[in-house]
Amino acid sequence: MIRPDYIFSYWIFFLFVVYLVYPTKYANPTILLTLGLIEQTLSIAYFIYIRVKWPTILLFFVNMFFIKAIPLYLIRKSKNKWNPLFSLSVILLYLVYLILMKQDLLKIYTDLNDSIIQETSESPFFYLINNINPTLINK
Repeated sequence: MIRPDYIFSYWIFFLFVVYLVYPTKYANPTILLTLGLIEQTLSIAYFIYIRVKWPTILLFFVNMFFIKAIPLYLIRKSKNKWNPLFSLSVILLYLVYLILMKQDLLKIYTDLNDSIIQETSESPFFYLINNINPTLINK
Protein backbone atom coordinates (compact mmCIF):
# COMPACT_ATOMS: atom_id res chain seq x y z
CA MET A 1 0.00 0.00 0.00
CA ILE A 2 1.15 3.52 -0.77
CA ARG A 3 1.46 5.46 2.46
CA PRO A 4 -1.27 8.10 2.96
CA ASP A 5 1.29 10.76 3.90
CA TYR A 6 2.74 10.52 0.38
CA ILE A 7 -0.60 11.37 -1.24
CA PHE A 8 -1.37 15.07 -1.49
CA SER A 9 -5.15 14.53 -1.45
CA TYR A 10 -4.94 13.30 2.12
CA TRP A 11 -2.90 16.36 3.09
CA ILE A 12 -5.63 18.55 1.62
CA PHE A 13 -8.37 16.64 3.43
CA PHE A 14 -6.44 16.92 6.71
CA LEU A 15 -6.13 20.69 6.19
CA PHE A 16 -9.87 20.86 5.55
CA VAL A 17 -10.58 19.09 8.85
CA VAL A 18 -8.19 21.40 10.69
CA TYR A 19 -9.86 24.39 9.01
CA LEU A 20 -13.29 23.18 10.14
CA VAL A 21 -12.08 22.93 13.73
CA TYR A 22 -9.92 26.08 13.71
CA PRO A 23 -11.07 28.39 10.91
CA THR A 24 -8.60 31.19 10.25
CA LYS A 25 -8.39 33.74 7.48
CA TYR A 26 -4.93 32.47 6.57
CA ALA A 27 -5.57 28.76 6.13
CA ASN A 28 -8.64 28.33 3.91
CA PRO A 29 -8.06 25.19 1.77
CA THR A 30 -10.51 26.16 -1.01
CA ILE A 31 -7.83 26.53 -3.70
CA LEU A 32 -6.26 23.18 -2.82
CA LEU A 33 -9.62 21.41 -2.75
CA THR A 34 -10.57 22.93 -6.10
CA LEU A 35 -7.27 21.94 -7.73
CA GLY A 36 -7.62 18.44 -6.28
CA LEU A 37 -11.19 18.14 -7.55
CA ILE A 38 -10.11 19.22 -11.04
CA GLU A 39 -7.19 16.77 -11.04
CA GLN A 40 -9.37 13.88 -9.89
CA THR A 41 -12.09 14.74 -12.40
CA LEU A 42 -9.47 14.57 -15.15
CA SER A 43 -8.30 11.24 -13.72
CA ILE A 44 -11.85 9.88 -13.95
CA ALA A 45 -12.05 11.01 -17.58
CA TYR A 46 -8.73 9.24 -18.23
CA PHE A 47 -9.94 6.06 -16.51
CA ILE A 48 -13.09 6.10 -18.62
CA TYR A 49 -11.02 6.67 -21.76
CA ILE A 50 -8.74 3.69 -21.09
CA ARG A 51 -11.75 1.59 -20.08
CA VAL A 52 -11.11 0.92 -16.41
CA LYS A 53 -13.96 -1.18 -14.99
CA TRP A 54 -16.98 0.82 -13.87
CA PRO A 55 -17.00 -0.42 -10.25
CA THR A 56 -13.43 0.88 -9.89
CA ILE A 57 -14.34 4.23 -11.43
CA LEU A 58 -17.36 4.45 -9.14
CA LEU A 59 -15.20 3.81 -6.06
CA PHE A 60 -12.71 6.44 -7.23
CA PHE A 61 -15.62 8.87 -7.68
CA VAL A 62 -16.96 8.10 -4.18
CA ASN A 63 -13.51 8.81 -2.74
CA MET A 64 -13.31 12.08 -4.69
CA PHE A 65 -16.80 13.05 -3.60
CA PHE A 66 -16.08 12.54 0.09
CA ILE A 67 -12.61 14.11 0.26
CA LYS A 68 -13.03 16.92 -2.28
CA ALA A 69 -16.63 17.75 -3.25
CA ILE A 70 -18.25 17.58 0.20
CA PRO A 71 -15.45 19.61 1.86
CA LEU A 72 -15.76 22.27 -0.87
CA TYR A 73 -19.50 22.37 -0.33
CA LEU A 74 -19.10 22.70 3.44
CA ILE A 75 -16.75 25.69 3.23
CA ARG A 76 -18.41 27.42 0.27
CA LYS A 77 -19.83 30.21 2.45
CA SER A 78 -16.78 30.65 4.63
CA LYS A 79 -16.19 34.23 5.69
CA ASN A 80 -12.47 33.61 5.36
CA LYS A 81 -11.36 34.16 1.79
CA TRP A 82 -8.99 31.75 0.12
CA ASN A 83 -5.31 32.48 0.39
CA PRO A 84 -3.02 31.68 -2.59
CA LEU A 85 0.11 32.10 -0.46
CA PHE A 86 -1.16 29.49 1.99
CA SER A 87 -1.93 27.06 -0.85
CA LEU A 88 1.48 27.55 -2.45
CA SER A 89 3.15 27.10 0.94
CA VAL A 90 1.34 23.80 1.51
CA ILE A 91 2.36 22.54 -1.94
CA LEU A 92 5.98 23.49 -1.29
CA LEU A 93 5.89 21.89 2.16
CA TYR A 94 4.53 18.69 0.61
CA LEU A 95 7.32 18.65 -2.00
CA VAL A 96 9.98 19.26 0.66
CA TYR A 97 8.46 16.46 2.75
CA LEU A 98 8.71 14.05 -0.19
CA ILE A 99 12.35 15.05 -0.73
CA LEU A 100 13.14 14.51 2.96
CA MET A 101 11.44 11.11 2.83
CA LYS A 102 13.39 10.30 -0.38
CA GLN A 103 10.22 9.81 -2.41
CA ASP A 104 9.61 10.60 -6.07
CA LEU A 105 6.41 12.52 -6.76
CA LEU A 106 5.99 11.10 -10.26
CA LYS A 107 6.55 7.54 -9.07
CA ILE A 108 3.98 7.92 -6.30
CA TYR A 109 1.29 9.14 -8.68
CA THR A 110 2.24 6.67 -11.42
CA ASP A 111 1.95 3.88 -8.85
CA LEU A 112 -1.43 5.25 -7.69
CA ASN A 113 -2.81 5.38 -11.22
CA ASP A 114 -1.40 1.95 -12.06
CA SER A 115 -2.96 0.57 -8.89
CA ILE A 116 -6.38 1.86 -9.89
CA ILE A 117 -6.03 0.76 -13.50
CA GLN A 118 -4.80 -2.73 -12.54
CA GLU A 119 -7.15 -2.95 -9.52
CA THR A 120 -4.40 -3.88 -7.07
CA SER A 121 -5.73 -1.81 -4.13
CA GLU A 122 -2.46 0.03 -3.41
CA SER A 123 -4.09 3.38 -2.62
CA PRO A 124 -5.19 3.76 1.01
CA PHE A 125 -8.89 4.16 0.13
CA PHE A 126 -8.98 1.17 -2.21
CA TYR A 127 -6.96 -0.87 0.30
CA LEU A 128 -9.52 -0.07 3.02
CA ILE A 129 -12.47 -0.89 0.75
CA ASN A 130 -10.82 -4.14 -0.33
CA ASN A 131 -10.34 -5.16 3.30
CA ILE A 132 -13.97 -4.35 4.10
CA ASN A 133 -15.42 -6.05 1.02
CA PRO A 134 -12.95 -7.82 -1.29
CA THR A 135 -15.62 -8.44 -3.93
CA LEU A 136 -15.89 -4.72 -4.73
CA ILE A 137 -12.42 -4.59 -6.26
CA ASN A 138 -11.39 -7.50 -8.43
CA LYS A 139 -7.79 -8.62 -8.24
